[in-house]
Amino acid sequence: MGVVMATMSAETHKETALLQASHPAYKLMLLYFGASLSFSYNTPTFYLASYIMSSKQALVFGASGISGWSIARTCLKYPTPDTFSRVIACTLKPIEKKAFHLSNEDASRLEIHSGINLTTDVDKVTEKLKEIPDIEATTHVYYTGK
Repeated sequence: MGVVMATMSAETHKETALLQASHPAYKLMLLYFGASLSFSYNTPTFYLASYIMSSKQALVFGASGISGWSIARTCLKYPTPDTFSRVIACTLKPIEKKAFHLSNEDASRLEIHSGINLTTDVDKVTEKLKEIPDIEATTHVYYTGK
């Protein structure tokens, strides 16, 4: 199990990523975010640089698991409570917002989208992600699957 984090940065205006070629998030990131990827075979994490919006938005895959749940909660509070204006929690299994034990203010910035199975065909996953409003405004991606 590994955590993949992708951050988009305004400084570069060039899309790059460091990633293990066999990582399951590779095709998804390539197809959905349109990144050109370069490889580093000794690390399971990657950096994705792209255009940044005026506010930060986190996309957390695997948010119903212990690592994803913790990352989603942390994005709402760290390094400051307003670092992320929106956190999108993607899960395969349904999970209720109350399971995150958040204040009303933090809960208002968390969106949960269930039924996203990253082990299916990439085209099906992409179509499912397109159903999430304004997902293209995502600035940070966290992948906590296997």
